[in-house]
Amino acid sequence: MDLKTDTVIKRDRNGRFGGAGAYVPTAETLEFGQPLNTLAITDIDFFEGELFVAGVSNEEFSSKLRRIPFPFTDEISTSSIEIWHGVHAQYETRAPIITQTVTELDGEPTLIAIYACTPIVRIPLAELNNGAEVRGTMIGEMGFGNTPLDIVPYVNAWDGSSNVVVTNSNRSAASLNLEAVAAAEPMPHGEGVGNVFAAAGVPQFPLPMSGTLHLDTLDETWAVVIRRSPDDPTNIQLHTLPMPFFFDRADHIVEMNFPSDPRDPFGYKSAPPLEYN
Repeated sequence: MDLKTDTVIKRDRNGRFGGAGAYVPTAETLEFGQPLNTLAITDIDFFEGELFVAGVSNEEFSSKLRRIPFPFTDEISTSSIEIWHGVHAQYETRAPIITQTVTELDGEPTLIAIYACTPIVRIPLAELNNGAEVRGTMIGEMGFGNTPLDIVPYVNAWDGSSNVVVTNSNRSAASLNLEAVAAAEPMPHGEGVGNVFAAAGVPQFPLPMSGTLHLDTLDETWAVVIRRSPDDPTNIQLHTLPMPFFFDRADHIVEMNFPSDPRDPFGYKSAPPLEYN
């Protein structure tokens, strides 16, 4: 595969493009026709005055993480990321981060990244220096044949725990407790380690979100999703979900929906209504 170097993402104050490590793929395609340049930026996150931009470059070690100060300057710090991919049972340097978030784990700023097909990876920000070739720590697997969509931090109002919720294209969403993410041991890796196809590693709490296209939180009680309607997948909805279960009883027929049932074990009926500004 011949990856040209005629497209760049860095522009100086005079409008000129350039910069070492700034090159991204041109219109070459993957095996099934996806243009590589659509992967130049796969996700962007903001943390303490920096943009963290994941994607691929035109280099052989192509999985990149760029740190860009904001407000913008002429500086871009670019790291190359290698991971162990449990499903494929091999080290990989091309597959990009699909969705990411930055948070503190045990007081250390850390990138939590989810890859396609579907490693969960932990990388301390202190390792992401300009020019560094970093090996991220795979701490979990979400299950093969799937693409992550969003990773969103939230606090469980029931117990005060800090978590992230990960939505997926072909699997249920999952909640990961950040204390568990911080404490998780590396997944088995290296020569002789077999493929891992099922969910594994750091504990995952399944959440019943399907058809979700995009997720974010509104406040401590409510999340909002863009989703396909459960009744008509051609109908795209903007829909609210109560946390921490991200579950709407109106989508289902359950015992608590009957008017003669006074029980409310999960507090749904007593939750304050969502107020729109």
